[in-house]
Formats: sequence, structure tokens, C-alpha cells
Amino acid sequence: MVRILLKAVIVWIGMLVLAMLNGIARDMLLTPAFGISIAQPASGIILCVLIFIVSYYSLAFIGATRVRGFLSVGLFWVCLTLVFEYLFAHYLLGMSWRQVNQIFNIQQGNLFSLALLVTAIGPLLAAKVAGKL
Repeated sequence: MVRILLKAVIVWIGMLVLAMLNGIARDMLLTPAFGISIAQPASGIILCVLIFIVSYYSLAFIGATRVRGFLSVGLFWVCLTLVFEYLFAHYLLGMSWRQVNQIFNIQQGNLFSLALLVTAIGPLLAAKVAGKL
């Protein structure tokens, strides 16, 4: 299981890069073109699709073979994501904890909670789609 989780970290770093690029694209392209009320949820949906695609194509590399392994990877990714999000935003960007918690504000169009759900179940769902379960 340790080997699987170490490989999961490598994949998660790739997802982190994609998430950052998605945020940059949202801020530089979507928001100026459509406004934040459309750009924010659109970016969240795009991120969810990206997470699933990475989950699907990383199945063989990660090497999990059972439901428990796929769920462990997904929940591990969620933990890494939350730790990164909170520590990066608070300590490096200087945001207050209250500001950081706005990532969960669905009323503002932020679909971070949905992205976390897709992250948690992505490996398991991808395994089912790929016929590995």
C-alpha cells in the first residue's frame, strides 16, 4: 500500500499543476470573457473532468487493484489537496482562515466541494469505467 500511495503522490502533483493551470485559464480567459459568475462554476466543472481523466489514465501506474486501494488513493488525494489548499492560501498567500474557507462557498459558484468529491471517488469510478473491478 505504501508503494501505491507514493505513486499517488506523483499523480497528485500532476493534478495540482493542472488545477493551477485551470485557475490561471479561469482568471485570464474565462473571467474576462464571461464574468466570474460563469467562469467560476465552469472552471470547477473543467477541473472535475480533468481530475477524472487523470484518475483514469493513472490507474495502471498507481497499481491499485481492489476497491479499498482505489478509495484509499482518492481519500489520500483529498487529504493532500486540503492540506495544500489551506497551508498555501493561509501561509504563502496571507489569506485569513475565513477567506480560505470561501473555497467551499457554492453560492459564489465555487465548486471546490464537487471537485473534492470527484477526487475522492475518481480512482474507484475510473476503475469501474475501465473494467478493472
